[in-house]
Amino acid sequence: MGRVNPNKAQRKRLLGANANRCCVCKRQGVGIHLHHIDEDSSNTVDENIAVLCVEDHDRHHRSGAYRPQVNHLELGPEQIRQCKKSWEAFIIEARQSNPNVVATLAAYGTVELIHSMLTAAGEGAIFAGPVWATARMFNGGEESGQS
Repeated sequence: MGRVNPNKAQRKRLLGANANRCCVCKRQGVGIHLHHIDEDSSNTVDENIAVLCVEDHDRHHRSGAYRPQVNHLELGPEQIRQCKKSWEAFIIEARQSNPNVVATLAAYGTVELIHSMLTAAGEGAIFAGPVWATARMFNGGEESGQS
């Protein structure tokens, strides 16, 4: 059977389930591809489609074209499947009203600038940075809500 691309509704659902980020590196805004994990381009069930940035998608298909990176996974089908499963589970948890995730934010600037950035984003916002996590609001150094 020939290539079957995900339809618009499936694409929207998959991107939403991944917070519009690559399930491997968690980057956003660098170009996203929907990748057939089992390499069968006619198998478009959600479980077989991973959201990858263009770099990780290319790294999977042309692994020999890149220098090895110390902190990067080999991107075979099982590694991509595990990244997809782990990231989508994290996003589901992060979107709960009282998520059970650790918030880590590396920010540079004054306390006022960082506080205004968190306030503008709102509770439950997903930030990109050296560590990817769900950011919770902080008020005077204390986490708001229940821990």
